[in-house]
Amino acid sequence: MPALYAAMMWRSFARLGECLSPALRSFGMVLSMDNQKQIEQAFLGAGWRIFASQPSYPIVGNTGDLSITAHGSCVENGAPYFELVDRRRVVSYWVGEIVAPGRAAELLEENGGPPEEERGNPYNR
Repeated sequence: MPALYAAMMWRSFARLGECLSPALRSFGMVLSMDNQKQIEQAFLGAGWRIFASQPSYPIVGNTGDLSITAHGSCVENGAPYFELVDRRRVVSYWVGEIVAPGRAAELLEENGGPPEEERGNPYNR
């Protein structure tokens, strides 16, 4: 049964869309961001935990002090962007792909700033 479950998960990821990190894309997973369930699955596949499935946006993935958020207006326009947040350091950074928590920590360290600055958010220029 585990092989069947793994095959079903790979098929799900194959339908997902353009905002998966290049490292994960190299495994043949392509994301299409046309619904919230697919975003949740992509977050889980990248190593984030989702504590409560939401019927609407925002969708939040967490691990430790880090989170990734899909805000509806930033994913439904065809060029998805996600907000990374380090709650302990109170910094955020926006990215155009779903990244693993380790990569999120690196990006926040290199580029993060106060959340009100919305660094990296292309919709806030």
